[in-house]
Amino acid sequence: MLFRSLPVLETLENMARYATGVGIVLLGIGIMLGHLWAYKVLGYFFKLDIKIIVSDIAWLSYVIGWVYVKFKGLHGLRMSQVSMWGFVLFFVVLAIGNIFASTFHQFI
Repeated sequence: MLFRSLPVLETLENMARYATGVGIVLLGIGIMLGHLWAYKVLGYFFKLDIKIIVSDIAWLSYVIGWVYVKFKGLHGLRMSQVSMWGFVLFFVVLAIGNIFASTFHQFI
């Protein structure tokens, strides 16, 4: 069935680590480009806005989590749990920020 066509768990874990590393780099580049664009258009590099703060903290927490998993030698389930809870925390904080805080990031 489906499980027979999947690669070995070690291969899947390596793919997940690689994808997480690539995602962290790309997210960091995107956040930095956003800060540079804000500086060019608005005249300031960083504004105390809930979406900016949460995005920067989320990126930093992903970097810390990735380093923690890499140097603690965590595998499989534990690595997945760190990644999943990081995403859930980011999503919840961003949703709460959108509901209760005013922001200059207004989307239709």
